[in-house]
Amino acid sequence: MEYSLKGNTMRHGFVVVLLALALFSTGCDGGHGESNVKNSLETMKELTAAFEQGDKERILTVAKKLQALIKERKEMKISESEQKLIQEKYESQGQEQVKKMMAAMLKAIQSGKLKEVDAQEIGTIIKQTK
Repeated sequence: MEYSLKGNTMRHGFVVVLLALALFSTGCDGGHGESNVKNSLETMKELTAAFEQGDKERILTVAKKLQALIKERKEMKISESEQKLIQEKYESQGQEQVKKMMAAMLKAIQSGKLKEVDAQEIGTIIKQTK
């Protein structure tokens, strides 16, 4: 995917979409799995705030925190039916947060607070969990 930003092309602008996929594409166990999803959503809010501020160090720190939560979730196991219940309960919140994060990331790049190469670095961190 590519997004045109003030004459520049931003590859890996889909980093935030990867977060959403990672949030709901892995198994987790019962209450702990639900807790992990809640923590992931809160971390996504933190990441959005960091994008809004254009604070690269904070963005990287929070992205690594999210990466750890995603890795933790991948190591959990639940039945398909339990996973489906968790997904149904939190999917709309996740989608809404992804929209906010994408908007904040693109705005940070457009304003010059965040460079394209920084977004690619963040994308690399997240992609390591796939």
